[in-house]
Amino acid sequence: MSGKIWRWGGILFLILALLRSPLALAAPQEFEASGVTIAPELFAEVAEKAIKEELAAKGEERRYELKPLRIPEGIRVPATDLRVEAKVTKILRYDRSVPVSVLIYVKDSLYRRLTVYYTLEVYDTVAVAAHKLPLEKALTAADVRLEERRIPSREEVYVKDSQAVVGKVPARVIREGTLITLRMLQNPLVIEPGSAVKIVAVTNGIRIETEGVALQRGRVGKKIRVRNAKTSKVLQGTVVNDNTVEIRT
Repeated sequence: MSGKIWRWGGILFLILALLRSPLALAAPQEFEASGVTIAPELFAEVAEKAIKEELAAKGEERRYELKPLRIPEGIRVPATDLRVEAKVTKILRYDRSVPVSVLIYVKDSLYRRLTVYYTLEVYDTVAVAAHKLPLEKALTAADVRLEERRIPSREEVYVKDSQAVVGKVPARVIREGTLITLRMLQNPLVIEPGSAVKIVAVTNGIRIETEGVALQRGRVGKKIRVRNAKTSKVLQGTVVNDNTVEIRT
């Protein structure tokens, strides 16, 4: 009986000795040493770099600010042949959050994909309504003021010169303080229905003129319907000035 107790006691002693030995602890220590923690700051750095490169590629030269909305927590990854990249996967919008994909590669294989979210605020000096601008009222330079403002849309073309509004009329009522875009402005009405107009037809370089009557209101550069005074034929042409409509065929 005492021999069995000794054998079991010896085995237990051997196990305890192995667990305490440096050899038994070597594997976990080597595993910890082979990994690395990627901090959130690195995710933010590569994401911002990707957004800036995208803006430069699009020719954006206006002042802008990047503000983080959501950045993932730091993660532990293997340190062997580690590479971190970022890509802007959607069209940059100035009125909503910008998602950026952060890609972590280990030995040239994708190990993890994360998403960082930013807001992009773009600023420019633009024309702003100095007061309420009524519909169809001819504008002067005094009707607007220039201010640096945040640009809410990348697609819109904003007026940047107060002289650019002179002689234009609002296409809708514009409230005071509104950023003015080209779409808000139009040429004034120069032709009224029933007005006598000169119809100019240009065909293969040959110019023919005849008298006509406007059937619609017209602005320079816009198309209206006119009636040939001699044949009563209804045609469509482009308003050239307050008494001329050009038809190209």
